[in-house]
Amino acid sequence: MFDTNKKTNRYGDVHLNCTSEAEAQRVVTIAKALSHPLRVKILNQILREPRSIVDLAKLNKINNSTVIFHLKLLEEAELITSKARPNIKGKTLIFYINFSHIHLTMQTPISLNKENVVEQSMRVGYYISATPAEYIRIATDDKFVVMEIDDAYNPDRFDANLLCMDNGEVTYAFSNAVSKRAKVDRLEFSLEISSESPYYCNDWKSEIIFNVCGIDVATFLSLGDYGGIRGLLNPEWWDDKYSQYGVLVTVAIDKSGIYLNNEKVRDDINIATLELENHDRILFSFRTKMDSQYAGGFNVYGKTFGNEPQDIVMRAYISE
Repeated sequence: MFDTNKKTNRYGDVHLNCTSEAEAQRVVTIAKALSHPLRVKILNQILREPRSIVDLAKLNKINNSTVIFHLKLLEEAELITSKARPNIKGKTLIFYINFSHIHLTMQTPISLNKENVVEQSMRVGYYISATPAEYIRIATDDKFVVMEIDDAYNPDRFDANLLCMDNGEVTYAFSNAVSKRAKVDRLEFSLEISSESPYYCNDWKSEIIFNVCGIDVATFLSLGDYGGIRGLLNPEWWDDKYSQYGVLVTVAIDKSGIYLNNEKVRDDINIATLELENHDRILFSFRTKMDSQYAGGFNVYGKTFGNEPQDIVMRAYISE
């Protein structure tokens, strides 16, 4: 019944992408295994001490067949593993925890096209870190939400298609599976962005610093928080007095240096500097600083706001 020779990822992390068809069945299997309080209780009991079927039956005051039923579901989800140990009567199975963390993400799955480009798209509210100076404001397709500093991780952010920050930093994490499987020759990020002012101001400059894998790579001078002309994609309820659109900005890193909107801005940092092979994820962040000459915050637009029908996009160009 229990395969003691099965390869496992004991004590490892389980990474699942809920939008990946290939992983969808495993998501369902794990969800089913965790859907009963007794099975969750058994996991905690095994975590504290590896146990046998008899141990678990006595501990939970149930019969052996019931324990076997629940253990089978946990093993099918690869949440536990078993090992035969000798005893007076022969052998008995001892059950162990088979994972340390389960990570479930809704990030758009990696796709590879015929031009050898791996592309990922990240919604503007899916940040992993946000440190505003005073506030974050978001707009979904049907409402406007103001979040104070201590409410930066309000779950409403996952529906955001516009993110506004007075000053501060926001960070996104992209999958780095591509660099584990191929040689990345060029890494490129693109997003629609502008300055951030009360309502809008077409002459409101802001120095926006882009950072990749912990390294500052480029600074973009946004000339304004653009309004007066309605953004092409903005929902009907969005008032004309607010910010309307931004500029599509592209930051690229290849073997020769850093490019901002196809113009080379640095040659002291290149794709090798990032050491992608040493990272499990690719961090992309942007920030403004209060002590800058132009500390004008930023607005970042998702695919249903502004003029560009896209979220934050990362492209990895590979040669192998």
